[in-house]
Amino acid sequence: MASVLDVSLLGFFQPIFILLIVFALVYGILEKTEMFGKGKSILHLIIAICIALSTVVVKAVSGVLGTIFPWFVLLFTVVLFVFMIYGFLGVDSKKVFGLIGYTPLLLIMLAIVGGVLLITFQDKLSPYNPSETTTVSNVTTVTNGTTVQTPTSETLKTLTNPRLLGALLLLGLTALSAKLIVDKVRGEP
Repeated sequence: MASVLDVSLLGFFQPIFILLIVFALVYGILEKTEMFGKGKSILHLIIAICIALSTVVVKAVSGVLGTIFPWFVLLFTVVLFVFMIYGFLGVDSKKVFGLIGYTPLLLIMLAIVGGVLLITFQDKLSPYNPSETTTVSNVTTVTNGTTVQTPTSETLKTLTNPRLLGALLLLGLTALSAKLIVDKVRGEP
């Protein structure tokens, strides 16, 4: 089916994107931490190239990273938009971290990373994987396409409902906005 935005051809460039992202991350981390000493940029470059090429060559690692990276790009975009919204309201970016606090921010990031990992490994861990006869993590038993639902599987299905997750996101943004407005009215810095 023809569409205005056909991004299916970008899949052919996925190994190149993975190579560049892994190289940039590893090289940046090595340069920032100066793990092998100051002035060892060539050594950091060689190590980053070796690690990036290794991730592209190993198909399992490349597949996992190819699944995870789009979600992290989405996460980065959402965080960028949140900062832009508060920036449009005249709030300094350091103040946004002060509004949220570092511990809740860390917990939110860990939850998002956990969700991304669950989505990534969904084919192997999903209790809704219709196969011949399997028992998936003591949650659901599937036999010839007939699924036996348990309270655990239904709880997982409810907690991962997109409507619930969207409502929780809106609730969090509303709470942060309310805190910002109350602090501004009180005149607190």
